[in-house]
Amino acid sequence: MRKSRALLPSPFRRFNSSPEVIRLVVMMYVRFPLSLRNVEDLLFERGIDVCHEHCSTGCTQHAR
Repeated sequence: MRKSRALLPSPFRRFNSSPEVIRLVVMMYVRFPLSLRNVEDLLFERGIDVCHEHCSTGCTQHAR
């Protein structure tokens, strides 16, 4: 008999942004030598409006 596995809660559940935006922020911050304000500016040029505080929160929680 198979046991049903409970689904884990999403790590993005407390954020207002979509998981794709959070992943992009973390990838840009970790992969390239950019400050959080630089990441914010690059995303703004692509039409994504986030503040650097939001970037900081996402990076500290998801870049581990």
